[in-house]
Amino acid sequence: MRLAAQAKAGFYPTPVEILSYFEKLLNRELGKEKKIYLLDPCCGDGRILRDFKLKGFATQCYGIELDTERANESRFYGRVLCGSIFDTIIRPLNSFSILFLNPPYDNDKEGKRMEITFLKHAHKWLKTDGLLIYLVPEHIMQRKDLRTWMSLHYRDIQCYRFPEGELFNQFKQVALFAIKKDDKELKSSEIPETFEYIDRIKEFPFKYDNLPESDEIHVFEIQGLTDEEIINYKRTALENIKKATELQLPDIKKHFSPIFPLRKGHLLAYITSGALNGIMVGDKVIKSFSIRNRIEFETEEEVIIKDTYQTVLRVLDLTKEAWYDVK
Repeated sequence: MRLAAQAKAGFYPTPVEILSYFEKLLNRELGKEKKIYLLDPCCGDGRILRDFKLKGFATQCYGIELDTERANESRFYGRVLCGSIFDTIIRPLNSFSILFLNPPYDNDKEGKRMEITFLKHAHKWLKTDGLLIYLVPEHIMQRKDLRTWMSLHYRDIQCYRFPEGELFNQFKQVALFAIKKDDKELKSSEIPETFEYIDRIKEFPFKYDNLPESDEIHVFEIQGLTDEEIINYKRTALENIKKATELQLPDIKKHFSPIFPLRKGHLLAYITSGALNGIMVGDKVIKSFSIRNRIEFETEEEVIIKDTYQTVLRVLDLTKEAWYDVK
């Protein structure tokens, strides 16, 4: 009953038994010698993050999980966001050495297979020559549209059924291993027509020991809020509104906070409006002011003078009798 319920929710956790077979493909010491970052955009309870980190396949693990409870569990093993991969911003693109993807097995609202939609969306986060590990039902890998797209974007493609018996029969999954091509590589790659059981393979056709090092991740955040977050913020907002209505007008600003967290654009507007000017936080006073920069440049007909303004926050530290600017 539990497996059936998970299937209905589109959540098929990666069986821990399959992880031992990945060791035949990956170099155990790879993540200890180089900066190898792994991204799991559907990380569930974090079992893949845990396994890849503990076994030395990755130096740092990143994950995205829509379910709040599972996201909280997975945060023990890596840097994890709670939300949808379609609301996730990662900069720079093409940053990760390994992309592990076990997507939902279902159709979206438009009738498209989510396994394919998730792959095409997450593809941009994997480095050229990076490794894709892709777990999907076997019938998905037989689709002509996916095979055509995969052959154009990946090479050295190997695909295996889960171990014969109960592990495969449960959801009839396959594990695909492939290397991301350079965008300039136009030649189509070959994809096996039939798939062997992974437990029957004595030796993998290739071992990928030369993963490219990952780039440092500068932005890893969710754009927008989940339904669960909105419900929680709504509850807090109602309490704040109730408190505010009991206060006199001059006191409302001290106690009433925004319904939702401020985004970067809101903070910028808040700063440039001068609302922070003169606020005291502990032993520090915040002063806000603008600096005018004048630029002159000549054309054939006239001299043009252009003024630009930069808002500066200056923090006065009363205890140290010093100040510094926040840029």
